[in-house]
Amino acid sequence: MRTTLKNAVFPAACIVILAALSSSCHESFEERCQREAREHTEKYCPQPIDLYQTLDSMTFCRQPMGFNYYYSMSGLMDNDSIYNDEAAMIDIKQNMIQSLKTNISLRSYIERSFTFTYYYYSSTDGTPFATIVLKPEDYQ
Repeated sequence: MRTTLKNAVFPAACIVILAALSSSCHESFEERCQREAREHTEKYCPQPIDLYQTLDSMTFCRQPMGFNYYYSMSGLMDNDSIYNDEAAMIDIKQNMIQSLKTNISLRSYIERSFTFTYYYYSSTDGTPFATIVLKPEDYQ
């Protein structure tokens, strides 16, 4: 009888403990996004993307809900005349929209109508070059 009671109590206690632990560790979608952006920045940044751009950090923004990406530009791209060319910026934005639409890793954020904001700065002196905002109406 004692062995049976022990066998019944131990699994029940484990279930209660696991339930308490899992409920205390539950985070909202927004909290998860904020944590993932912070962890990505801490683990990978600065992250060279190519010869001319480096992802310095990313952040999560609750209003409008989305991610902000901060890039420093170097070499040939560390030149404000590129970003002052309106036609070139329209082409860049269109390419970014196409890229976003096909990016499987961002699918859950796209489905939640996130805004993706890209900030470009000079790696030489920190001068802001451009800000490109991709809103749900741009990519849906």
